[in-house]
Amino acid sequence: YTEAEGSCALTIQYLQGPVEILYDGQAKKDYYRAPVTITAPGYTMSTTLEGPYTDSYVIQATGESVDTTLYFKNELGQITDAHQVNIGFDMGKPEVMVRLANKTWTELSSDPSVTKYQVDDPSLIIDVFDGGGVAMVQYSIDSSHDLYTTVEELKQADLNWIDYEGGLGAKIDLTEDLQQVVYVHVVDVAGNETYVSTGSFIVDNTPPILSNMIHDPQIYTASIAFSMSEDSQYYYVILPKT
Repeated sequence: YTEAEGSCALTIQYLQGPVEILYDGQAKKDYYRAPVTITAPGYTMSTTLEGPYTDSYVIQATGESVDTTLYFKNELGQITDAHQVNIGFDMGKPEVMVRLANKTWTELSSDPSVTKYQVDDPSLIIDVFDGGGVAMVQYSIDSSHDLYTTVEELKQADLNWIDYEGGLGAKIDLTEDLQQVVYVHVVDVAGNETYVSTGSFIVDNTPPILSNMIHDPQIYTASIAFSMSEDSQYYYVILPKT
């Protein structure tokens, strides 16, 4: 302005925010499992207006939801207004429970023994708990008699993984009288993984069959022979002749 004009109003105006903000070099995700590096092509950034300004800024996982105020400066030295950047962190693995009647499993089993279960409903149910959301639930029923006890072994195993459909709580029908292991693989939206296995088991709802019972009346000592269709506990009673 000129001295003749006497006075003039000045307005301080910041640039609009950068056209593109990248999170670890990509578009923003809902959740992250590790610290996130913020960049903006053509801009440097700082947490304060005064600077210093750097090419990137790392937001640490200090909570489930982290807010950071950033200022961006272009190549001409022009600075944007304060820009709020929010990052959601999900560092925890999904909690998984596999249920067969009142029996439950919550981790990879390392028990090599084979357990028999007599149940009214021969089916499994998978329960998953994760605050950030679940991206994938799969299961595999393996009757090869192999037992994979570590995540590394499972990732290398040639298993047939099936998507758990029908929503959480849906039933997985089991084959009775078959030795099997059920493996479950769950991934949440942040990429955290959980593996659970049942250990080897057999659903045995078939009662044992008693056959080939033999008694020789010519022998005065008690002598009875019989066969069982499977390993069983059995009891007998000798009644006096009436």
